[in-house]
Amino acid sequence: MRGVLVLGATSPIGLSIGRAFAGDRVAGAALDTTDDPAFEASWAADCSTSAGATAVVERAAALFGRLDVLVLAAAVMPVSPRRRRPTTSGAPRST
Repeated sequence: MRGVLVLGATSPIGLSIGRAFAGDRVAGAALDTTDDPAFEASWAADCSTSAGATAVVERAAALFGRLDVLVLAAAVMPVSPRRRRPTTSGAPRST
């Protein structure tokens, strides 16, 4: 059995990846925890810093005694409000 750590475990992609490793020992880390049964353990963690990422990897390695697979599925997508673009007539319209 492999020790698997999925960063971004609460995203749809992270959850699917965790489930794909069925039969292995899987831990997940994200900004929130998950109670999905595919994950043996789940932690809320901020991996945007070296210290945060190191702590998560060390925690998973300590839990499993080894870490064989590291999946980087975490991402931040800033969302801005939609801007109104003018039409050819100059009148604003929603996009």
